Amino acid sequence: MQIVHNQRLQSRATLYRSTFLVVWLCMGFLPGLAFAQSPASPAMPPETQVGQISPVILGDDPLLYATVRDSLQYYRDPELTKSVHDIASAPADFQSLSSRHVDFGLTNDRIWLKWEATNTRSKPNIFRIDMKRQYFTELRLFELVEGGEPLLLLDHEQEDPFAQRDIPSRFLLADIPFEPGETKTFLIGFRSSTTTFLPLAVGTVDGVTANHQAELSVDLFLNGMLVAMIVYSLLLMPVIGWRLATSFAAYIGAGAFYVIVADGYPMQTVWPDAAWLNEPMNLASMLSMTALGLNLCRQLFRFDAISPNFDRALIALLGIAALCVPLAFAFIAYEAFFVPAYFLPPLANIFVCLAGVFALRHGRIGALPFLLGAMLVFASLVYATAAHLIPGALDLDATLDFGHIALLGECLAFALAILLRFLSLRRQRDDALAAELEASQEQLKLNERLAASQRDFEEAKSHAEQGQRQLSEMSHDIRQPLMVIKDALARLARFEGAEDKSLGSVVGYLEGIARAQGHDADSVRLPDDEGFELFPVGVLLDNIVELYTDQAHDKGVSIAVHGSGLQIRSHPISLMRVLSNLVDNALSHGEGDKILLAARKRNDGTRIEVWNNGRGLSANKLRRLKARGAKGTNSQGSGLGLHIVERICQELGHSFEFRSQEDTGSVAFIWLSDD
Repeated sequence: MQIVHNQRLQSRATLYRSTFLVVWLCMGFLPGLAFAQSPASPAMPPETQVGQISPVILGDDPLLYATVRDSLQYYRDPELTKSVHDIASAPADFQSLSSRHVDFGLTNDRIWLKWEATNTRSKPNIFRIDMKRQYFTELRLFELVEGGEPLLLLDHEQEDPFAQRDIPSRFLLADIPFEPGETKTFLIGFRSSTTTFLPLAVGTVDGVTANHQAELSVDLFLNGMLVAMIVYSLLLMPVIGWRLATSFAAYIGAGAFYVIVADGYPMQTVWPDAAWLNEPMNLASMLSMTALGLNLCRQLFRFDAISPNFDRALIALLGIAALCVPLAFAFIAYEAFFVPAYFLPPLANIFVCLAGVFALRHGRIGALPFLLGAMLVFASLVYATAAHLIPGALDLDATLDFGHIALLGECLAFALAILLRFLSLRRQRDDALAAELEASQEQLKLNERLAASQRDFEEAKSHAEQGQRQLSEMSHDIRQPLMVIKDALARLARFEGAEDKSLGSVVGYLEGIARAQGHDADSVRLPDDEGFELFPVGVLLDNIVELYTDQAHDKGVSIAVHGSGLQIRSHPISLMRVLSNLVDNALSHGEGDKILLAARKRNDGTRIEVWNNGRGLSANKLRRLKARGAKGTNSQGSGLGLHIVERICQELGHSFEFRSQEDTGSVAFIWLSDD
């Protein structure tokens, strides 16, 4: 079973190398590097001659934090058969490390590291060894005791729950007591299915804690910036639309969650008893970020309109990434799944960069910052690939920090792209509104000219029809007198010198018609005192009722008369015009269901009243409607006529008063004196 397990690990390591190799070739960086290493044998750091190395000096600095790399020797056990006793008893097999970092590439070998540390302090002290990794497939830390059995200080396997750690930290730590001047030799044996990178360091408890706190502060700042970007995107929802805003927020959230998972924080707080979740959750969060990034790309530039084939490719990649998210929890242990799954994010990033190029070529606003942000993530992937392909040359621990900063930079660039896109759309909208407003103003001017022309036409038409009616009436009135004149002239022709008395009557009649026609033409002249008569007011009121009976019936309004037996002195036709105007206004604008015409005797005369129980008017509206030419709501005439009514009453010597109360009704009073 151990041999089968080792073969699986060896196969996984080979597939990892193949995956990174393909990504590297796709990116076009260092293509010759693919042939520098044989896929069958993992990469090995350069070797030097075996010799004595200097121990790590543990000095008096209270915040001491020293790397162990310069004091390390290593041994590789590809068969996984040697025990700690075998390794400890064969010091000549160890070699000095010459690479810049402790990284042996993707390999199934068990790596043994040996190093020494000396406490130069004058007092005993506890120093902390920091492995700076969240977990390994397996890791054991021993203290080699001269002439005795190796002392096991730390025993870790990837499936161990977090509660089993002696020091509650997301990193593997071990506290070692030192006596003054004491030198100790340590041996670490470890295997990893992902990477053999080990940034080993040692320092005081306060020094290691300060180092971790500094890293935590940076992580909190970067994640806080990402949270701020999420809030920013949601605040933009009313202006950029909910689809784009939620797509951007979801992408940032998925990216932040991926970095948090990769940093090991959930392993300590969210699932401390489910260590098996670390690898599948890491892959699932990375695939989620990939799918959401592709969706954001489509939402921002709408490739369905500019490049349908490319849009379909984005949809296909998005669907594959989304499908792999739940599968990561079930098939993470199978090489046929996790190798293509780990290949998806860099492939998707290449498509995102191509999307920026397409958008830039089609002149889409915001394409340039979008492309720069995508290239920033592309650069972080290049760095990560190079770190895996050249073990020990680059700091793999910086890969995650680089990715974290690249993600933040990409989100800022994407936010700028969205902002520029929004400003462009708003500018286009403003330009369209300005053009529409200008067109509306031109249309309004045209409509005003057309309305003025229409009014002139209607006025001319009205004058023409009025003149035609007058001519028709005159023709009818003159026809009979002309016949009489004709007969009279015939008789005069037969009897010369004979006087026809009817001829004078006919001529007088025609002169009367002419005078009457002259009075009718003066439509604005008010009557003089000669037209005043003494007559019963009931005749006038009954005529008004008769005149408006049909109109009132159509509107559901009842018209009542009170006090019709009184005698009044006025100009009947002019007073008829006044009352007709008031009743017509009540029917057209009062919106009530009752009108009362009343005549009441008062001490110094008679008061004619016109009541209606309509909606009434406010004081401000009443004051406005008394002005010349004022019109009521939805009025089709030239005005409510209160100005005309007041003027006629003033010319007749009558007093006029109009009262109204909103939601109650209105009443008009006409005071006629007895003189």
